[in-house]
Amino acid sequence: MLSGEQVRKVILLKKGETYGRHNEEKVTWSADTTKFPDGEFYVEWWDQGGTETLEGGQIIAVKDIRAKCRFISGLNEGEYKIRKDSQDYDIKSIKELGRRKAQILILKIADNA
Repeated sequence: MLSGEQVRKVILLKKGETYGRHNEEKVTWSADTTKFPDGEFYVEWWDQGGTETLEGGQIIAVKDIRAKCRFISGLNEGEYKIRKDSQDYDIKSIKELGRRKAQILILKIADNA
């Protein structure tokens, strides 16, 4: 499954919460070492292009990415992100392939232009 030019090493990030000095809740993202050592694993990576939109007077560039990986139990859109080359990608959707053999992660990253 994982061979060829599109194979990339990524890090699985899990959402966490901490509290600041004034007891305000802060969201943190750290490598999920319960599923992989150092949170690192390999995916087949495809950049699908992107779009630009105007939001609140700013131009926002959104990249659309597909990543195919082995099946990861418990993975969901709200609690996890993928980091590649120091950029964090939100998981928009997860599609299961076969009977828990693999998954396609539909990722996005937005950038203020």
